[in-house]
Amino acid sequence: MPIPTAQQALIAEINAKSLQSLVDKRDDNAVAKMVNAGRVKVGPHLGGVGDFLRALGPDAGGAALDAMDVMPSPVKWMMVLIRAGTFDFGDPSMREQIDALAALGTITVAGAAALKALAEQADLVSVADVSRALNGEVN
Repeated sequence: MPIPTAQQALIAEINAKSLQSLVDKRDDNAVAKMVNAGRVKVGPHLGGVGDFLRALGPDAGGAALDAMDVMPSPVKWMMVLIRAGTFDFGDPSMREQIDALAALGTITVAGAAALKALAEQADLVSVADVSRALNGEVN
């Protein structure tokens, strides 16, 4: 049987992180720990004004929302979603708009990261996943 795509992706991730010395020692626990460092997945997260205020802080969040309130498209349409609490912080196009707000100086780069983090969660692999991938075992 061929190796599943998820295991192939894990092997590629291990190789990309230059963990060959740990692989050679077969320290699968250390490999899993290193692979998991900073590994996240983005999913849907619907939110609105409260999310902006919590993520950016009341002053910066309020100032950003005030500035966005008078901006032209597409920001004015973002505000419709934000006010309704249906802005999806995980949607790729909305994440691009958050980055655009940072590029314009409406929010800081750190603020953009905090807003995008609302839709991120740890995407951990287990030691058993690492072992299976390195052993070429099929789940």
